[in-house]
Amino acid sequence: MLNKLKPKTEYSKHILTLMSGTILAQAIPIAISPILTRLYSPSDFGTFSLYFALAVLFGSLAAGRYELSILIPKQHESARQIVLFSIVISFVMSVLLFVFVCIAINWLVQLLNNPDIRIWLYVLPVNIFMISVINILYYWFNRHKEYKVLAKTKILQSSNRSTFSLLFGFFHKPYGLVTSVFIGSLSNFMYSIIKAKNDNVFHTPNMQKMKILMKKYRDFPKFNVLTTLVENLSGNIPIYLLTIFFDPMVVGFFSLSQQVVRAPLSIIGVSFGDVFRQRASCDLQHTGDCRHIFLITFKKLAILATLPFILFYFIAPILFLFVFGEKWEMAGTYAQIMTPMFFLQFISSPLSNMFLIAQKQKLDLLIQIFSFIIMLTGMTVGYYISKDVSTILYIFTFIYSIKYLIQLTLSYRFTKVSNA
Repeated sequence: MLNKLKPKTEYSKHILTLMSGTILAQAIPIAISPILTRLYSPSDFGTFSLYFALAVLFGSLAAGRYELSILIPKQHESARQIVLFSIVISFVMSVLLFVFVCIAINWLVQLLNNPDIRIWLYVLPVNIFMISVINILYYWFNRHKEYKVLAKTKILQSSNRSTFSLLFGFFHKPYGLVTSVFIGSLSNFMYSIIKAKNDNVFHTPNMQKMKILMKKYRDFPKFNVLTTLVENLSGNIPIYLLTIFFDPMVVGFFSLSQQVVRAPLSIIGVSFGDVFRQRASCDLQHTGDCRHIFLITFKKLAILATLPFILFYFIAPILFLFVFGEKWEMAGTYAQIMTPMFFLQFISSPLSNMFLIAQKQKLDLLIQIFSFIIMLTGMTVGYYISKDVSTILYIFTFIYSIKYLIQLTLSYRFTKVSNA
């Protein structure tokens, strides 16, 4: 099995470069998690997860999803202009969001059912802008195969976030988890800006070319904004609904279960997805067929995932009890329930980049809307029938598993131009 994973090709080397950075970036917070669970309460984790979910949601939308088109143009100058107008859009949207927060702060706090989030809503627009710029430049570095830079950004953000989480925790600051998210984003933002400046990304904007490119790739904001919004809301429905229906402690349990199980997804799956997206885009452009690299990636993901996820399913509650402490055993039960969904997500998500590569945004949007409606309805009905957290999570897991299987099947069909 190990022989199949050796970096014999440039493609494998790029994957391993990103993986090495991601492994170290994820190893740090994983290593300190048993300490954090003893420094912070489940309610602290609940407030953190709510803030983080909002920051990631709007951070991914602020540029109108134009950043997804950075890999597509054949000319690097066109991609550079996309970077520039994407950053401008992000800035404008963040300013508008800040104004909205100032006007509607009381309504937002009541809607989110969490008084502790009030002060952080004022900080949120700044964090959103930083996350958006980080995402934009991430695609730029990916286009130029600067995988060492991408690895360094992951390590820098993770190490700073983890360090300050510990520091604030030892000094008994209840908002240390949220503050550390902001500091981690700031460090990544500054590093990415400096590297992009060295690449001359920010010189000589061409307004005429920007207008042409914005029109050419208008399907990205037209379809992918709503797609991303619906997909993010679907993925974080438990956070939002658990916040409304239950105590913040329940949200904290869910948050930790997500963080621990998704660590291997970030370590391997995201790295595969980034490199697969670049390679598949090139193959489809030049030959009209990227099925070969799709199947290679699928096989490697399946080999890496099967045994660890099977083992984790059977030991999750005991593992959480032993590693994180007695009060976190319930988080292990939540993780156990969601393990089949995480397994399918691990394999499907990197390969679902085919929807973007084949420009099937409309179909992706329909899938996201349909699954969101089913998810929202099923989980809400499940709550009012049972009043049970586990029931909600079983429904969440089942619906999302079906969705990942559908996405994986369609992604395979899009690997040839004749099918795309």
